[in-house]
Amino acid sequence: MAKWQEKELKAYVPNLPPNTIVSGIDFFDNYAFKVQNKIQHMHWFSFQITILVHITYHRNLTFNPTYLKSRILKEIHYYISDKKDHDTLFVQQAFKLNWEFLNKISCFPKCHVVWSHGCSGQFKFARCWYFLL
Repeated sequence: MAKWQEKELKAYVPNLPPNTIVSGIDFFDNYAFKVQNKIQHMHWFSFQITILVHITYHRNLTFNPTYLKSRILKEIHYYISDKKDHDTLFVQQAFKLNWEFLNKISCFPKCHVVWSHGCSGQFKFARCWYFLL
């Protein structure tokens, strides 16, 4: 399934329709801060953060082939939280911040295509996708 999704994404992005953005979004494994040489009382202490990776593809509005600039731009954003939950509200906040960023760079898409592996433990049900509509 992952290979098929990667192949489809690579075929879709270069031919991105006007007024369309593509988001690839996924949670990274929780990052744990651990002491290298633990003393005994540190054995049970563990501090973790959640990292959400959000990659956005959109058309370059200033595309000029004479300057060899790319027609499609790729933006990568990392959202970090000290909560270990991979919940819907965190995903909604990431989409909101991404939308604000796109507006700042004068990108106002009419269509938003989202690519995710769809893990129900991370992207619970349709609530976070309903937020995009």
